[in-house]
Amino acid sequence: MNATRRLLVRNDVAEQAESTIALARNSSQPGYLLDEERSLLEFRVEELTMRMERESAWSEISLVILGARSLSGS
Repeated sequence: MNATRRLLVRNDVAEQAESTIALARNSSQPGYLLDEERSLLEFRVEELTMRMERESAWSEISLVILGARSLSGS
């Protein structure tokens, strides 16, 4: 599924962002740190949105399968 691939890519990017934030915390660039933290939060929100889309798609598929089974069992 496309959502699963996107989640894997986002996870890699989020891990890199977390590393960047850890480095920024040790530097003297507070504005930079806020930007990086905001970016990471945006990634996390997108990740959760993609997970919800994926779960919704799985639910719809399950309902279609259950509907087809109940029709064939009639």
